[in-house]
Amino acid sequence: MTSLRALIEQASGYAETLFDPESILTPYYIAEAANGGLTVMALAAVGPKLDALRRSVELRLTLEGMRRWVFFSEAFIAEYAAGEAAQVEPVDHPERIEVILFDAVEVQAGRRLTATRQILDAGGAKRLMPLVVQRRLGAFRPSVAVGR
Repeated sequence: MTSLRALIEQASGYAETLFDPESILTPYYIAEAANGGLTVMALAAVGPKLDALRRSVELRLTLEGMRRWVFFSEAFIAEYAAGEAAQVEPVDHPERIEVILFDAVEVQAGRRLTATRQILDAGGAKRLMPLVVQRRLGAFRPSVAVGR
């Protein structure tokens, strides 16, 4: 069995292998069962449909007794000042940051971690930056990427 952070790091390795600068990364779940076995699921949805599908997948994972899981997908994040109402979705924000977002849950402990890997566009050549793990996104608000 792995820790929640180790599961995020494993998902980050998968994301790096699957990353294609010319297309959008398909959203995935990696879930760990009580016996340590892993299940990997690709989701064929974006936008509001993805949000609904995530809720149903997480209910299914809970009912199947999965100990922990991590969801990862390309997304845009934007930073908003404390108390500032987000008038613009991150995907439309002029200072948005393109990332692969990792959202991990440990069911029994009620613990959640978030991580990101920024997608850096260096003169047209996109590459992934190192993994940054945090307890929550704070003033950042994510929006799942729907196109580049």
